[in-house]
Amino acid sequence: MKATALAVSLVALFASFGASAAQGEGKVSFKGMVIDSPCGISPESQDQTIDFGQVSKATLAAAGGKAEKKLAIKLINCDATKATNGVKVTFSGGLVSGTATELPTSGSTNTAIKISGYGKDVEFGKASDAVLVVNGENTLEYTASLVQATGETVAEGEFTAVSNFGLSYP
Repeated sequence: MKATALAVSLVALFASFGASAAQGEGKVSFKGMVIDSPCGISPESQDQTIDFGQVSKATLAAAGGKAEKKLAIKLINCDATKATNGVKVTFSGGLVSGTATELPTSGSTNTAIKISGYGKDVEFGKASDAVLVVNGENTLEYTASLVQATGETVAEGEFTAVSNFGLSYP
């Protein structure tokens, strides 16, 4: 009798351990890419979304009117000995009426995105001047601005725009 009670107790004990293990589950996935470059790009900088929220039409229509947001590209694990001439950034995208510094937005708002940094407006499709890097982490800092597109009148509505960026080490 004692042996049967002990056996039942052991079965119940082991069953409770099995039940506990199934009370919470998860999954861990790992991904990345190995590149031959003096610096890597941090994951939060690789795929960014800059949300301008709701911007007043009157603000954009005013002379020099714009809405601004910070745009940063964080470089990690930099080896400055392999980037002695710094890093150049090229932002890609279409152009507003041939204006090299305005990325058109989709929709009917007649707006554009301008990116500026290091004392200049970015020319889409053209590499920037080189920015020196140091060992370890570096942050390339820009300002993204929503503006009225050249030659257009701002209209209400939603907009989106996409620009990819590439790094080169001259």
